[in-house]
Amino acid sequence: PFTFRQRPTPLAGDLRPAWRMSLVLLMLLHSRGKKATLQKLHVLNSACRSMGTRSDFLRYVQGEARKDEIIPRVEPSLNRALNLARGEGLVEIENGKNIKLTSAGLKLAKQLDETSDCLDAEKAFLTKVGSFATEGRVEDLFTWNVSL
Repeated sequence: PFTFRQRPTPLAGDLRPAWRMSLVLLMLLHSRGKKATLQKLHVLNSACRSMGTRSDFLRYVQGEARKDEIIPRVEPSLNRALNLARGEGLVEIENGKNIKLTSAGLKLAKQLDETSDCLDAEKAFLTKVGSFATEGRVEDLFTWNVSL
């Protein structure tokens, strides 16, 4: 005889809404003016996914890799995390273009940034690429010059 029992389905850490929303707050905290376009957030989100993607992006920043080696992924889970953060009053949309931390979001982002043993790899990565990841450079990642 067989016995079937319902068991919880494990969910990878990078798919959990709390992790993704925390990452959004940190990405905005480390961005110029505490704001960023959706395109920039997708690039940073894609680069933050794993040790390998962080390493590849850092190689690109340092000029050791071509931009076709780090093709950014556009993930719906980031959009859901942004909607959740907006619903919680942590982010707002500025001029229909930029996503910006609210005062509550800034306070929470600073707490996350100061907490040890919490998203350490992601915080270190965002600190390293903060000055490089300007909107112009992010836009360049999506621009391809194809010669046939």
